[in-house]
Amino acid sequence: MRIKRRVLVTVLVCALVLAVAGAGSWFYLHRLHRDTGPSEPMCLVLTRQDVRPLVGEAESVSASDSESGSPKPDGDFWICSVSGGPMRLSVEASPNAEKGLSRYKDLDVSLLETVTARRGGVSEPVPGIDATVVSWLQGRRVCAGWFEGDSAVILSLSTNIPDDNQARRTLIGYFDELTRLLKRRALQLLDVAGFAPPLTMRTPSPTATDEPDPQTPLPTATATVTGGPSQTPSSPPATGASTPPPRTPAGGTRSPSKTPTTDGRATDGPG
Repeated sequence: MRIKRRVLVTVLVCALVLAVAGAGSWFYLHRLHRDTGPSEPMCLVLTRQDVRPLVGEAESVSASDSESGSPKPDGDFWICSVSGGPMRLSVEASPNAEKGLSRYKDLDVSLLETVTARRGGVSEPVPGIDATVVSWLQGRRVCAGWFEGDSAVILSLSTNIPDDNQARRTLIGYFDELTRLLKRRALQLLDVAGFAPPLTMRTPSPTATDEPDPQTPLPTATATVTGGPSQTPSSPPATGASTPPPRTPAGGTRSPSKTPTTDGRATDGPG
């Protein structure tokens, strides 16, 4: 009887030790996987805090050039992307936007005029800088672009949701968040990439935690959607992405003196 009891106790002790060891291994591997995700900064200047509202937790980063993701010194186009769940955020920049970002423009029309006339096109000047910010819908993507001199930065968000209508409704809800990220990071990205216009007078680049001064009114820009979906998504965002903020009018925070120029076209461009 004593022998059986000792054997039973030994078996229970071994089982307990194995269970504790297994739990510890799982916790270590889980922690290791979380801590060895994409390093910061991503795409030269982005942080996890920047991309989380758009793609959730960042899972992978890819760039068009070297393994470091840095643009070539003599390049006229650079692209980098951050993916998480079903969402993908792309960052494109060029010191010669008419050439480097020509896939966004119509033939014989400037890039800025083209994107402003796109479906949902909203244009507004940047206070203190000779630059313009435009957001628009293009194919299965929502886009926001910073245009300064010959240079430009375009952020675009896409999803692998198979249904086009559902994908478009989901993406529209991210317009404002995408534009906020562009305003927060475009100056810094152009500087780090070496694409900044050399003769442009600028204010200091905002940091990752900078937000617009609530006491400083921003110019109003009214979006006109022709033949496109509602500006309020009718279905929740895809699983794995955070809940996007609604695209609501910025009434009371922007001056009514600035209105985008839109020719009413609803034709999506490439992409």
